[in-house]
Formats: sequence, C-alpha cells, structure tokens
Amino acid sequence: MIGGFGKRRKESMNNEERQKMKAVCEIFGVNIDDVECGLADLGEDGLMVSKEKYNYETNSYTFKSIKYYDVQKLSFSNFYYVMASLVLRGVKNVLEMGTGDGISTIVLSKLFPDANIFTVDLPQDDPMFSRWRRRSLPETVRGKQRQRRLSKKNITCFEKNTFFLPTLDLPMEFEFILVDGDHKYPQLAGDIMFAYNSIVEGGFVFFHDYYERRSGGCHVAEAVKWMALRIPEKVFTFPMWASPEAFHEKMALIVKGLKK
Repeated sequence: MIGGFGKRRKESMNNEERQKMKAVCEIFGVNIDDVECGLADLGEDGLMVSKEKYNYETNSYTFKSIKYYDVQKLSFSNFYYVMASLVLRGVKNVLEMGTGDGISTIVLSKLFPDANIFTVDLPQDDPMFSRWRRRSLPETVRGKQRQRRLSKKNITCFEKNTFFLPTLDLPMEFEFILVDGDHKYPQLAGDIMFAYNSIVEGGFVFFHDYYERRSGGCHVAEAVKWMALRIPEKVFTFPMWASPEAFHEKMALIVKGLKK
C-alpha cells in the first residue's frame, strides 16, 4: 500500500511542492515521510473520494470513485490532518463543523481511533439546507455513502444548525476542531467563536476554504483575519491545492497557545 502511494505521489506532487510541504511539517517537528505513510495507512477512505457527474438526460447525479491524489489538482487537506495526528497526543474529543459527504469525518475517525468524533451538519428542515445538501439525502447514492461512513462506532453525528452548538450534548473541550460549515457571515462568526473557546491548550483548529482572493459567497478569510487581530495565537495559512491557479485557496490553522 505504501509503495503504491509513493508511486502515485511522484506523479502528483513535484519536488518543489514536496519541499513546501516538508517546510510545513518542520514547523511542527514532523517528518514528511511519516505523514505520507499515515496517508497511505488511511486506505481507500482516505485516498478515494466521490466524484459527481450530472446527467442532463436523466436529470440526476451519478458518482464514481477517483484517487484522492488527483494529478490535476492535488488536495492537501488530509495531509494536514495526518500531520496534526502525529503532533497531538492523548486526543479524546474531535469536532467537525460541516459533515458534508462524511469523507473528512471518516478520515478523522481513523486518525484518532481512541477519540470521540463529533460531527455537526444542517438538518433538512433548516432554511439554509441547500440543493447541494439535498443530494446527500439518505435515498441518494451519495447519501448511502455518507450513512456508511458515519456508522463507525466512534462517530456521533448531530443534525443541527451550529447556532445550537452550546445546547448539544458535547464535551467542554476538544483537542482537534475542523471548521467547515457555512462559509458566510454571520453564521461563520459563531462557529469560529465556539471553536476558539472550546479548543484545549496545544489543540489544533483548522479553517477550511480560506480564500485570499475575494470569493462571492465565502467569508472565511475575512472572519479569520478579524479573529487574528484579537487573539495572541499565530494564524498559519497553508495551500489547499498543488494546482498553481488555486494558490489563493488556503487552509488556516491556529494552535491554541502558540503565540505570534
């Protein structure tokens, strides 16, 4: 498995890109070889994703599995999650805001097998429940894939707007939090505030879809920059993709207690 992964990586990530990722690892004292082995160990759930295709004749979506490491647009999200799993010790609680297809949920459940993985997503009756979410309904192919992923014993799924996070039966503290729910203000502000105040000292909080160029419906960068001016921690921004045209798309990260 590791050998096959290595071969695929050479096709997808050139040496310049790998050096950049190596530099990211070195910030946290992690060896990039260990991260790559960790990615390989995730198996199909970590290295495969569902690719949707719309059929205009049948007015429906079909899905197929493709390699997580795509030659055209190499995604680094799982890379960072594996890196964090090598840094963190004794992880008890993980929180994901925005379940989506459950792909990142299953990755987190594998990386932190002894932890409780809590994931929160919108219920179907929420006014913000979008057309994209409707394609994840239980009777769809995507919905069945999601149900399978979320059936792991260490995963607890809440169908609730994150506005109600303080009312849910959640732990008081988390060692790892992924903020990937609604990307618009003001909804996003509440998610960021909850994450920052719920993460333990030394814990990792990732913010997905931090766009350095203005993107109409995405306010993650604006909200995180606002937070960055008011907290003592350093906010890191790392590339989400290897694709040059997407260099403005970042993952943001704070490590609680790691000062500027």
